[in-house]
Amino acid sequence: MQSLLKEGEPSKAKAILMVGGYSESPLLAETMREKFPRLKIIVPTDAGLAVLKGAVIFGHCPTSISERMSKYTYGIHCTEPFNKDEHPIDKLIKSDAGDRCDDIFSILVSSDQTLVVGEKQAEKRFYTSSINQTELEFKIYTSTNKDVQYVTDEGCRKIGCLRIPLSGSVTDRWVTIRLYFGGTEIKVEGEEEATGRITSTVVDFLL
Repeated sequence: MQSLLKEGEPSKAKAILMVGGYSESPLLAETMREKFPRLKIIVPTDAGLAVLKGAVIFGHCPTSISERMSKYTYGIHCTEPFNKDEHPIDKLIKSDAGDRCDDIFSILVSSDQTLVVGEKQAEKRFYTSSINQTELEFKIYTSTNKDVQYVTDEGCRKIGCLRIPLSGSVTDRWVTIRLYFGGTEIKVEGEEEATGRITSTVVDFLL
């Protein structure tokens, strides 16, 4: 608890709500009051049933939780112009747009970022690097590392994929990616800027 309160925006924390069977222990409640004297410690009646009751309420009304703090860093697998002073040589790939660095983890949402349910949390633009591309494939990743660089880094995991069909045949065709967090899902939306055509997919927020 002490570690968690040091992350994100600890000044916003005004109370600790204790739920679950262990929370009914008077010794634990008293210890929490000693360790966190500036916070209000709340132990509801039937604390052992609170988790079950909360799950039922959330199932009927997912928007009952309007904000949450992201546990993971979310991003897109992409490429970027290769820089020999920054990128490892084994990630160099050739394209119509020149030398590119593969496996880039392009961060959209950082861990500890506050997420508002139903609102756009991130928006980023990407462009094609091949003249003959008929679609852009965006692999969606999570990471336990806040400062992740590559999708091959330790702690990275693929959770979904979005394929966006493309028009034209040049290298600078742009697509805008947006993330929306719902109750238990993430909606990933891609818009081809030239046509305004939108493609979307949904991945599990609880992964």
